[in-house]
Amino acid sequence: MSRDPGAAGRKVARRGAAPRDAADPGAREAEMRVGLCLACRHHRAIVSGKGSTFHLCERSRTDPAYPRYPPLPVRVCRGLEEIMSG
Repeated sequence: MSRDPGAAGRKVARRGAAPRDAADPGAREAEMRVGLCLACRHHRAIVSGKGSTFHLCERSRTDPAYPRYPPLPVRVCRGLEEIMSG
């Protein structure tokens, strides 16, 4: 995890999350809770000081059509740009 100077003390995970092994039950559970954002390059997980995780859509910074923190799970998104693994 890296620190974002503008995050006011919050821990900030790297952008997007590389898709995990489909056999990993934790990955499947996270996918069901969060949806498409986990595979998108515009996604950033924000972890609060109390340990809560929020899912920020960085596309919202340049396009007001995208909510900053979309309702989860996201099942359809026209702005999805998948992270290329490998």
